[in-house]
Amino acid sequence: VDKDNPLFVGDIVISALAVDRVGNANAIGENGLAFTLETDLYKERNPEETIFKTGDGAVLDITTTGYVEKLEVIFPEELLRFCPDLPLRYEYEYPYLKHTETIKFSIPLGICEREYEIIIKAYKNEEMLVSKQTLLIVEGNILDELRTRIRNNG
Repeated sequence: VDKDNPLFVGDIVISALAVDRVGNANAIGENGLAFTLETDLYKERNPEETIFKTGDGAVLDITTTGYVEKLEVIFPEELLRFCPDLPLRYEYEYPYLKHTETIKFSIPLGICEREYEIIIKAYKNEEMLVSKQTLLIVEGNILDELRTRIRNNG
C-alpha cells in the first residue's frame, strides 16, 4: 500500500449517534478528510508588535492539519529580490495529521515601507486551501533606534 496503490480512495465520513433511555437521539458527522491552514506572523524580538521595521527579524508560523501533502509560500517579489533563499515550497512524502513549519527571515534594509501580502497555499488530493490574508506591514528603520556615543577615556 502506497500513494500510487492506496488501500482506499474516496471520502471518509465519520458519524456518531447517541440515544438515551427515554428516546432522545443526537447524530453528528464530520468529513474525515478536511484540512485546515493557519498562519501567524510576528517579530522575532517583540512578538506582540505587529508593525515591522526594515532590519527586523520576522517569524512566520504555518500550521496545517488533516494530512496536507504540499505547502506553497508566496512572498512578495520585492522581498524575494533581497532574500532569494526563502523557502517557497514544502512537499511531504508522509503527510502529518498536524504540522507546523517555521520560517525565519529578516526584513531587508532596502525594502520600501508599505504593506506586503504573503500568500500561503495548502494542497491535498488535488484540493487547494488558501490562507487568509497575511500582511507584513513595514514602517520605519531599525537603525533609527541606534545611538552612537563618543567617550573620552583620556
